[in-house]
Amino acid sequence: MKNKFLTGALAVFVSAALVSCGEDGGSKETASDTTATAQHTDTAATQDTIKIHGTIEFNAADGLAITADSYEVLPGEKYILLCHQAEFSRGEYIETAKKLNEMGYNCLAIDQRSGEMCNDVVNETAKRAREQKKKTDYKDAEQDIVAAVDYIFNHSKHPV
Repeated sequence: MKNKFLTGALAVFVSAALVSCGEDGGSKETASDTTATAQHTDTAATQDTIKIHGTIEFNAADGLAITADSYEVLPGEKYILLCHQAEFSRGEYIETAKKLNEMGYNCLAIDQRSGEMCNDVVNETAKRAREQKKKTDYKDAEQDIVAAVDYIFNHSKHPV
């Protein structure tokens, strides 16, 4: 039952996320309202307020540092990996991650090397990739997703 509900809920949240960033990548909410800048600093999550666990970094196979926001409400439990659309950033999932947290799921929203900005959150991974002259086509971001799956598995010891 939970899986059927989650599938339906994800479809709704993903649909909302698809339209959350207009053509200019802007939105009402700013990153400073929701983003902590720490390497895995613990924050309490209550039913009333879901807070970001932290902004983290880990490396892709080619050594590029991947920036991600960890929305963790149940340390060590299962995660849902949130991957943005082309030309966007991890900011695409600010509201979606909160909703999934309320449902009891940890989330990791990653910046892939293909992207720019969403909800006033700059795609740090794409910026870094351009500076390092790495390929930034959407297909090049596969290694970023693989690195995120590996990171989550090593952190939680659960399938992603």
